[in-house]
Amino acid sequence: MLTSAYLSLSFSASFILRWFRCRFGLLYRAFGSRCALILLSLTIVCLQVFGVLESLRAIPFQEAILQYRRSEAVITYQREIKSLAPQHTQNSFHPNFPYLHTPSDICFHASDYGRETLPAVVLIKSTVSHQEHRAVIRATWMREREMSSLAQTRSSFHPHFRYLHKPSAVCAHASHNRMEKLQAVVLIKSAVDHREHRNIIRTTWMSEMKELNIPVVFLLGAYGHGNNSDIDKEQETYGEIVQQDFIDHYDNNTYKAIMGLKWASAYCPQANFVVSLDDDFYANPRLLNQLLDHRTALLINQPYQLVGHVYENASPYRTWFSKWYVSLADYPWTHWPPYPAAGAYVTSMQLIRLMALEADHVAYLRFDDVFVGFLALKLNVQPEHDDRFMLSTRTCRIELHKAIACHTVGSPSTVLWLWEHRLDHNRRRLS
Repeated sequence: MLTSAYLSLSFSASFILRWFRCRFGLLYRAFGSRCALILLSLTIVCLQVFGVLESLRAIPFQEAILQYRRSEAVITYQREIKSLAPQHTQNSFHPNFPYLHTPSDICFHASDYGRETLPAVVLIKSTVSHQEHRAVIRATWMREREMSSLAQTRSSFHPHFRYLHKPSAVCAHASHNRMEKLQAVVLIKSAVDHREHRNIIRTTWMSEMKELNIPVVFLLGAYGHGNNSDIDKEQETYGEIVQQDFIDHYDNNTYKAIMGLKWASAYCPQANFVVSLDDDFYANPRLLNQLLDHRTALLINQPYQLVGHVYENASPYRTWFSKWYVSLADYPWTHWPPYPAAGAYVTSMQLIRLMALEADHVAYLRFDDVFVGFLALKLNVQPEHDDRFMLSTRTCRIELHKAIACHTVGSPSTVLWLWEHRLDHNRRRLS
């Protein structure tokens, strides 16, 4: 009897303890979850408030325009030079000779548009018939001086990268050894491990580009592990890989864009335009060619052209948890300059040459499209918006018939679907 009562009491006590432990555990877990949610919410709010405060501390973008836009500073400088001219020509002992050539901006550009002090300028007296003398000087000590730190005071913001692959004859072959002008060359920024993306492009719209005699190359960085054998084989097979030895990473996309600028200006000068694309973009070569025809007709009066899906008055992200966070130390102004979305835009070759020269002297920004916008700002070129460069896959599916380029958000299968759908639409229209 006592044994059974003891066992019953022990069972009841243990049951009650387990019940209370379970209930308190549930309450504790619920309370803990709520606390975690509250703490997370407070953290997000604090970060957003910090982002707002950091945005308020940013410098108005108009000051960036005044600081970086070349034309206003050049005009001011040239006015100062002209205002001094009478003082140099009022000497009655000597006649006033007109200038046939007067490169008035050489020192101004070398001094980062008047913001730096030059250590010296070299003046060489030469006879007009001494062309050989000048050629030898340019090829010898003048070249060394340009490469030295004394003469090149506008030091590059970017490290020098070595080419791993540099196909120098792609455009020469397309233009029959530079005897003909090319409509354009297409530069596709591609991640080094995106072999599938490149193969889909090769079998779809890239083949039509070649039919239109528009050469295409892929811009790549390097593997972090250093083994580049698969890219070596790909280049040997296709011959359209441009690659340097910087690590291929999202934050290094601007290095990839700079590489494209320099490669195009050096090895494809006979092209009228450079078309820049990402490897997750679909392109319609026929519509692109129509755009290029129209833009070529404008080159005489408008040699510097930059066309794409343009963002104006866009602001940097100031919240820490954003993938696109930008600190005030990295970028102190309130707004980005007008820039074309990096995935697809068209640039005239005249502008590409200037951008390639200017790129080394603009501080690095990991967003390559904003970097291009800053180059355009410094060169006083306004990007032009065109709705046919589409960033929404849904919009592209609906308006595929008029899309020049479409973003597929990293999906090579969508590129293939859009290509096949356009071909089917063309067949039905012709039948």
